[in-house]
Amino acid sequence: RTFAIAHQDTAGNTGTAGTETVTVDTTAPTLTSAVTNTDGTQIVLTYDENLLTTTTNQAATTAFTVLVGGAEQTVSSVASSGNTVTLNLSSAITSGQTVTVAYADPTSGDDINAVQDLSGNDAATLAATRVTNNSTSSSGPSLASVQKLDNVTNLDVRSALVIAFDSPISLNSGKIKILDDMGTSGWIHKNTAANGSIQDTSDNDIVITLANGVVTAIRIGDIDRTSRFDLAKSVTVNGNNLVIDLTQKIASGPGYSEGITSVDKSTSDLEHTAFDWDFGSNYHVEFDAGIVKNANNKTNAALSDSTTLNFTTVTPSIGTTATASQIMDSTGASTTLSAGKRWVSGNQNQVSGAAQVIDMNQGDVAVVIDSMGESTRGTNLAGNVQLNNFDTDDLIYMDNHGDMSMITTDGLAVGNPATWSNTTRTLNNPSGSTSVLHVYTDAGDTGVNVVGDQFLDSTLLDSNSKSQNIVIFG
Repeated sequence: RTFAIAHQDTAGNTGTAGTETVTVDTTAPTLTSAVTNTDGTQIVLTYDENLLTTTTNQAATTAFTVLVGGAEQTVSSVASSGNTVTLNLSSAITSGQTVTVAYADPTSGDDINAVQDLSGNDAATLAATRVTNNSTSSSGPSLASVQKLDNVTNLDVRSALVIAFDSPISLNSGKIKILDDMGTSGWIHKNTAANGSIQDTSDNDIVITLANGVVTAIRIGDIDRTSRFDLAKSVTVNGNNLVIDLTQKIASGPGYSEGITSVDKSTSDLEHTAFDWDFGSNYHVEFDAGIVKNANNKTNAALSDSTTLNFTTVTPSIGTTATASQIMDSTGASTTLSAGKRWVSGNQNQVSGAAQVIDMNQGDVAVVIDSMGESTRGTNLAGNVQLNNFDTDDLIYMDNHGDMSMITTDGLAVGNPATWSNTTRTLNNPSGSTSVLHVYTDAGDTGVNVVGDQFLDSTLLDSNSKSQNIVIFG
């Protein structure tokens, strides 16, 4: 820009007029680089010219958006010096994390609280820009912000638990606890028609001990149950996911049996598993610091509250419509929940009256029968149900109501009215040419004792409908 200039002395004499050209800076500063410091506590933005650095000429912290691993990171303060703007972060960025930064110019004009050069030109709005991560900081793995398990209200009692961390992990040392928040006041299984009920009074807190990446002990209800489990399969990892699977099959020990022979001489295979969650129960997960570590041998912080990871198991319905449940992937390949069994009580109606008819053609249905042992079963919790359209994916599920010390198959009679009595549970199921009966039961410390029609008689075990895939649960 050119100006006309005339000089005048103190006496008022004017000299010869002339011109002078002055260059005015109207060019906005441009970002040339964005990097973290080695501590990961700052992001340094470098521009192509010097900036105003007074406290009144600083951009607001809210003008910047920093994403670390896709999650927004809080900018706690901003400071300019020379041609740089330093963003101080509320928590450190660690090595290997993906970082971006964006900046929003307050208005289209030149503002006081903005990134400005010495002439007051505002830097333009900056879209999300990759930041070079020079951090050498390494923190331990943390729980991922989204946990599919948390607040589930209908977890299948056969489900594994899959817990997500924010980075790949391996097992380390410490204790994992899955705590039974119902204590001794658990689910009450009622048969109002027979005026009977059984309550889960077992406080089955679970404590799993890890040492140097290996499961060494499992206690349930403060009793050592280590022998029930294949420890190598009880707690595993898959990428970022920690998998707790206490329902895996066992090949020996309490709850195991070689098989049964039905009254029609058809041999049934037995699948044996060590544990199931209690029905209608609230649980939460806690763990020690150090149960998992990342590739840099940094370990996790402890989890000790009852709200971060909690879940409730499914409650079997009373009536004819089974209750849906959800189940997690025991391989840990995903944290996604999928459809589990649909659950309905088999302890309905009276032995001496008409059967409760349940149409099993409503998905994969499990009929729950309380079977707590021959002489120790609950008084009057009888049942008389007729299961129509019983198919290969349906189950009869005999539950010990959390009492892992009881043998639960003795005292159960299945068959026709001639076998009904006040001391046996009764199940009436018309045989069909396409039906295959699946029976799941809990198992006590001394294993399974199944004898002839005390368990399943020929009404169910003819040539077209035989006991198959009996699974033992504890």
